[in-house]
Amino acid sequence: MSLKRPGDTRWSSHYGTLVNLIHLYSSIVDVLEYVGENGHDDSIRAEADDVLEIINSFEFVFVLHLMKQILGNTHELSQVLQKKDQDIVNAMNLVKVAKSRLQIMREKDWDVLLADVSKFCSKYELDVLDMEDEFVARKKGRRRAEKMKNLHYYRVEPFCSVIDLQAQELNQRFDEVNTDLVFMHVMF
Repeated sequence: MSLKRPGDTRWSSHYGTLVNLIHLYSSIVDVLEYVGENGHDDSIRAEADDVLEIINSFEFVFVLHLMKQILGNTHELSQVLQKKDQDIVNAMNLVKVAKSRLQIMREKDWDVLLADVSKFCSKYELDVLDMEDEFVARKKGRRRAEKMKNLHYYRVEPFCSVIDLQAQELNQRFDEVNTDLVFMHVMF
């Protein structure tokens, strides 16, 4: 398994990258630790340490799993839309399925996602945030940040907001009135 090139920007390639990042997480951490200790100059070592700090954060792990789940919900649709001989009826059915999965995720999968993130953090000995603690933005002090619980921040900001953006994107690209033109500029 390997990470995809940054220039490959189809949704399905992003999904594959996220799956690989989760699968290769410990190896990536090992490489960053090695570069942080043995990099050929201070700037390379500092950059490796900064990236290591970011990927070892609860927020990174949360967003990583959230995006994997969201893109996993639209992966089959993305695969169908990349085919040269598209079955429009099947594709539109998959659009409805993807929208439905996103809605179900928004309404019912918060606890599942949080459990997956907590399990991942425990596996790699990363700090798991207490959702009842006050949220503190990375690199910001408690005085400047808006007061809210971790639960509110993670449930509203990344979780609901990103799901809503994905659903909105599907609605805009696949307006049922314009199904005949919509496939001309699909970026899946």
